[in-house]
Amino acid sequence: MRDAKAIERAFADVALRYGHIDVLFNNAGINRPPSVLELTLDDWNAVVAVNMTGMFICARAAVRHMVPGGRIVNTASMLGLSGGWYPNIAYQGDKGAVVNMTRSWAIEWAPPPDPGQCRGFPALCGRRSSPRSPINQVSSPSSSN
Repeated sequence: MRDAKAIERAFADVALRYGHIDVLFNNAGINRPPSVLELTLDDWNAVVAVNMTGMFICARAAVRHMVPGGRIVNTASMLGLSGGWYPNIAYQGDKGAVVNMTRSWAIEWAPPPDPGQCRGFPALCGRRSSPRSPINQVSSPSSSN
C-alpha cells in the first residue's frame, strides 16, 4: 500500500489483461493505538500511509481504468464517524478522512443525473455551483462576500 508506482502498475496490468476495471473494493487498515502523547511520528505516518494514502492511490489508479458505471466501495470504520473511545488517534483520524474522501469522490466521479431530476439544484446538473456563489470566489479581509 505504500508503493504508488507498484500499485499503478498493478491496476494497469489488470486493465490490460481484462480490458477495464469494473469494481474496486478499497479496504485497508493498520493501527498503532498508543495515546497521543506516546504515539511516535513514525507510527502516525505508517498508519496514514496505509489507511488513507494507500486507499487514495488505489482509487485513483482504478478509476483511470474504470468503465462507465464502475463502482468503488471504500471501507472506513465506525471510529471514523464517532471518534471512538480509546487511544487511537491515527486510526480514527484517517478513517474519518476516508469517509470524506469517499464523499468527495462521489461528487467528482459520479455521472451527472438526468437534468429533469435536478431542477433548482444546478450543482447536480454538471455545474458545481453558480459562478456567483461565494464557494467559487476568493475572498480577502476587505471584500464584502
